[in-house]
Amino acid sequence: MMENIKAYLSAIDNRLLSLISGKPKAFIQLFQERKYLSEEAFAARVRGEKYGEKYYRNLKSRTIDILQVLLILTQNQKGSLVKKKYDKCLKKFVIAQKFLNSRTSDEGIRLIRQVLATAKKFDFSYLAGQSAGILYHHYVHFQPDSRRANSHAKTMRKYFRILMAEKTCEDQFYQLILIKNGKQYQRQLTSAIEKTQQWVEESPKCMVYNATMKVLKGFSDGDYANVYDVCLTVLEVIEKRKGTYRSHRQYFYTKAALASILEGKYNSATVCLDKATLAVSPKSFNDYTLRLYKTINHLHARQYQQAHDLFQQNNKCRFPTIREQFAIIEAYLYFLSYKGQLNFSKRFRLGKYLNETIQSQANKQGDNIAILIAELLVHWTRDRDRFIDRIDTIQQYAYKYLKSPETERARRLIKILGFAPKANFHGPTLAVLAKRHVLALQKQKARFGEGIAIIEVIPFEALLDVLLETTVSSQSADTSTHWLHQSAT
Repeated sequence: MMENIKAYLSAIDNRLLSLISGKPKAFIQLFQERKYLSEEAFAARVRGEKYGEKYYRNLKSRTIDILQVLLILTQNQKGSLVKKKYDKCLKKFVIAQKFLNSRTSDEGIRLIRQVLATAKKFDFSYLAGQSAGILYHHYVHFQPDSRRANSHAKTMRKYFRILMAEKTCEDQFYQLILIKNGKQYQRQLTSAIEKTQQWVEESPKCMVYNATMKVLKGFSDGDYANVYDVCLTVLEVIEKRKGTYRSHRQYFYTKAALASILEGKYNSATVCLDKATLAVSPKSFNDYTLRLYKTINHLHARQYQQAHDLFQQNNKCRFPTIREQFAIIEAYLYFLSYKGQLNFSKRFRLGKYLNETIQSQANKQGDNIAILIAELLVHWTRDRDRFIDRIDTIQQYAYKYLKSPETERARRLIKILGFAPKANFHGPTLAVLAKRHVLALQKQKARFGEGIAIIEVIPFEALLDVLLETTVSSQSADTSTHWLHQSAT
């Protein structure tokens, strides 16, 4: 499995393999910026299959999310501080072995003790087990001391047992990349969670593997409250080990924030995103991704002017993928300004908007949904004849592509918009004609989708409030953030 991935990454760009071990953030950035490379192509190449347009439509867009998690979780793919610690520890271990082989045992043993202390602190299971084994051998054969020998024997057994547990969890996680069928993926995910649960108490890494799979399953099932609870539990452990699990900290705070947004707990989401920002480098790809999520959080909380201000600050960032996501948001902000929800003085050009989002339009069940809905909203405000021309095409698109549970709400919203010409674009009349679909959409829970934005840019209920000219409901009062305020930064 890993050899296939390495061969594939080498074929794409020889820089990727050098980045994957020490600079996971740079790897993700480079991986995503290669416009011709899709996550579906990645999955297909790993399986040794030919890649074509039909295959692109059939595969789910979850591989990129799993790949990012793999980069974070594997032993050598940590934050730069931990990677430097590991490299220094490994170098010291090699030098110690040279001393021991050259009969300079005192200096060698001194270095091995230092390696063991560092390995314990940073959970380097392999180095801890090997170092304890050397010390055990030393106190049995060269400087007999039964008490110390027994102590190091226990340490050696402990860390080798932990290493086996971590490899078991890692193996279960890698298997998920090979799954393309929805039901088979769910079964594999459930099985992996059950198999790794028994190792959770062994080490923080095993807990992180198990928690990550629970997060993936929670988003897949729409159980966002459970995602938030899982993230809370693992973060309590991570926060106690400052500096050791920086990338993990960012991942779980981000996922807790997304779950909070989908649960309508916008204050919790704000706190989580602020905590995640502390674990990333300023103006990095991950930093701008978190700024994007903060903008979406404001949009979901109906704090439209704050969202507009964040958009103005970040819409020209240097990362094309994030810049494209902000371009998608721009169309929604323009529509809201037309409806009097915010002050938006910038001139909006629809043709430029469609050109700037050309890459995202390829994701038929992801970002392209948000782009098409935004296009209809703009036509509603400017050219209703063009709206009438486009709505039929987009309804056919919805019938063909929007068949998954994640896209059910988008399909329902497009049906509601289809009644607009018959209602003469009058909100209250549209509310009457599309009443059945409006009620059905309100009963459907928002789902975690695909793409970087991954969730509705603006909740469809909020869009309907504006379109149907109904009363805007107040934002959710969120009082569930006390644990985050108390946690260490």
